[in-house]
Amino acid sequence: VTLYKSGSPKLATTSTGIDVTGSVVADGLTVESSVNNNDVSIVINNTFDDNSSSSSPSSALIFGAASNNAYLRCFGAPADTASNHKIDLGSTAGNSFLTFSPSGLERMRIHSNGAVGIGTTTTTGAGGLLVDNDIKTNSRFGVGSLGTVGTPALHVLADTDTGIYFPDFNHIGLV
Repeated sequence: VTLYKSGSPKLATTSTGIDVTGSVVADGLTVESSVNNNDVSIVINNTFDDNSSSSSPSSALIFGAASNNAYLRCFGAPADTASNHKIDLGSTAGNSFLTFSPSGLERMRIHSNGAVGIGTTTTTGAGGLLVDNDIKTNSRFGVGSLGTVGTPALHVLADTDTGIYFPDFNHIGLV
């Protein structure tokens, strides 16, 4: 079955489903193949929530799965605050992590405890950062702890009691 408008086919049933020529609009959801002459695979334009045309939805796009699985949420609420405009990528599982894998190889991991690993699939303790390569800066580098003689602020992981500590401001200690 094929439906025509002005002599052009617009909707047709096929052996594999339905073919649509043009845009698809369903209750505020629009899927188009091109917007402003840009080649776009899918555009989802959901500007209003389900019952009110005066307020935007709390999230425009959610990919989800069963409980304890990953999700992607894109938020754009009417209030112009950072907490209302965000992309949230996460998981509901208790011991989960996010990975970034350009070219199919994992290069960064963020664990549910806040630990981050870069260049390694290992993460450190809660909130720690483990980098398996050089750390370079074009600015300054600060250390949040003064350290002590027994636990220096800067040390090699294999030798945690040898390194640099700061006995007080404007002084450096070596152990």
